[in-house]
Amino acid sequence: MKKILLPLFCIILCFGCKSVRQARNLKDCSYNIVGISDIQAGSVELDGKTSYKDFSVNDVAGLSHLLMKKQLPISFTAHIAIHNPNAETAALQSLDWILVMRDKEIARGFLPHTVHIQAKEKVVLELPVQTDLSALLSTFSMQELSAMIFNFSSKKVFKDDVKLKIRPAVQVGKKYIKTPNYFTIDIPVQ
Repeated sequence: MKKILLPLFCIILCFGCKSVRQARNLKDCSYNIVGISDIQAGSVELDGKTSYKDFSVNDVAGLSHLLMKKQLPISFTAHIAIHNPNAETAALQSLDWILVMRDKEIARGFLPHTVHIQAKEKVVLELPVQTDLSALLSTFSMQELSAMIFNFSSKKVFKDDVKLKIRPAVQVGKKYIKTPNYFTIDIPVQ
């Protein structure tokens, strides 16, 4: 029995170390926002709209109604490119993330599936983001929020200081282990 358990333990330990190495390689990767799609404010489609003139009367009424209720629910998909410069694969089994603008959290989420980034390759992750921007009125003026929304929809992405905080998890056996802290990534706009 001991002859069977020792090799089995060594195999589990090797796979565990491999998972930890792959997760550690994530911190050496470079991250860029390469696009935003499926942008909505409430039920109003924002894709491609660059000014208030692009909205229908119903869209303007819907947005005005939300703002009068001090709500501005926004949803979009952020496309994050991850480039792995390492000689080994970088991987994660799941990912907790927080999107921050001007040191203010605007959204957080969870990516529940495994992602492998092979050595010297780039992968684009799609992060579905849902948030209520009305909480940012203390940080941004209404004019800045409007500009931010139009920047989203015109694919100019973000003009302000944007950071992505991530906390990957690796699987060791049947157990998921998260890194103890989030690590912060400055996201240059492309």
